[in-house]
Amino acid sequence: MKSVLETIGKGFCGIGKVSLWIAIFVWVIAVTAAKIFFVLFLTLARMVLILISAVEP
Repeated sequence: MKSVLETIGKGFCGIGKVSLWIAIFVWVIAVTAAKIFFVLFLTLARMVLILISAVEP
């Protein structure tokens, strides 16, 4: 297993670049998740405001 990882690392010209790519990949996933969460939060807040305004005369 370690030899496979070393081969992959050499394919990417060093382990440093592999860890960099992994870090970028994780960061992109985190940013995407944050955007989705933010949009969902705004949508829910808007729906709650609409419901509150509908209940009050």
